[in-house]
Amino acid sequence: MNDNDKPQIFKNRYQVIKNLGSGNSGVTYLVIDLEAKNDRKVLKVIQLNEIDCEQVPESIRQAELLSSLNNDHIIKVKPNKFLI
Repeated sequence: MNDNDKPQIFKNRYQVIKNLGSGNSGVTYLVIDLEAKNDRKVLKVIQLNEIDCEQVPESIRQAELLSSLNNDHIIKVKPNKFLI
């Protein structure tokens, strides 16, 4: 197995199953939560260093919206906290 065959894992917890899509502010993945009985969840990774300053307000709005959703299959991020 080479490096390209290794599963992508975020924070030693979320193993990527597949890429669900990407846009200006990040990439959304279907992941398995390795600490929660392998539940499938959705993880959005926003690379703040890769967006321009005009996109920051929209990225913050998206993060706030996602944090307000109450669904066991969406990874919760507390306001003003970043997962990665």
